[in-house]
Amino acid sequence: MVGDSGGPRQPVEDASGLAPGTIDNAVNSHDPSAWEVPDSDEKILDVMRDEFRIRFTPQSWVNRISAAQVLSAKRLSSLESARPAEGADYCIWLPAAPSAVSRLLTDDAIAYVVAPHNQDTQSSSSIVVTMNTPAGVHLGTLQCVFPRIASAATIDFRRWLLTVGEHLSIEVKP
Repeated sequence: MVGDSGGPRQPVEDASGLAPGTIDNAVNSHDPSAWEVPDSDEKILDVMRDEFRIRFTPQSWVNRISAAQVLSAKRLSSLESARPAEGADYCIWLPAAPSAVSRLLTDDAIAYVVAPHNQDTQSSSSIVVTMNTPAGVHLGTLQCVFPRIASAATIDFRRWLLTVGEHLSIEVKP
């Protein structure tokens, strides 16, 4: 994966009592009235420790969800054509199950596993979100890389939004 050296991972400081390095989020609910957008200053990893969901905006993704894509500076580009500025934050979408990945454009339940990585001498800080069906079918992975940030725990929702724009959103239970 881009931005992953394959080397040892450093755990992110976590006061939640979960195992270091992973956050296993329960399958999301279907009640649309029970979801809201986090405050812009909330830390992404704090948001992802509670029940959350990632929404793929259908207008952006309907013809792109089954192919690798790059999000940077609020733009969505194919992996082949993407040219993020040096040092810019970016996210890469890597679909896994072409026949099932379109479920991400619906209200179907999705299970998320989050793996943060702090910057080290070989790689940038990143937050990797693996998305599966409740039955365990791997739908894809969203890997967000923040080259100028030392700790994944300090990345706020505003910074993530400046990267993905209107193409993705995170919603939380109030």
